Amino acid sequence: MNLILYFTRSGTCKKVSEILSQTIDSEVLELKDNMNWRGLLGFIKGGYHSFKESRIEYDIKEIDFSNYDQIYIVSPIWASKVQPTIRTFIKENNLQNAQLILVQGMRSPNENTIRNNLFITRKKTVYLCHKEVYKTDFNKNISRLF
Repeated sequence: MNLILYFTRSGTCKKVSEILSQTIDSEVLELKDNMNWRGLLGFIKGGYHSFKESRIEYDIKEIDFSNYDQIYIVSPIWASKVQPTIRTFIKENNLQNAQLILVQGMRSPNENTIRNNLFITRKKTVYLCHKEVYKTDFNKNISRLF
């Protein structure tokens, strides 16, 4: 059994997680925090906290990671970095062996994005363009990645 853990502001990472869970046998959990990321102010605040690599308190049930064969973490990219709640969760739970899947606005990551997210986990990061998620053939394309 695998675990897919995700954070979403707009619903795109949730959609990626749900589609991925149809491809691989997995449990899906949403990582939540107590921040208000909605609207323009939430967008600006998200970019600030991501850029500063702020520690963000998260709210999730106790997880025994030893129960899972593989852990997948689906996160948006904010200010060329992993969303801050996800970053905090990875660091505090020693999840460097997880597979990180980053959803971004660009078709391919730029140098800053690659450099900023290089050592969060040991496995090669998978980058997805959020526009691709809503295409009809995305289900087939994601199954090729895993």
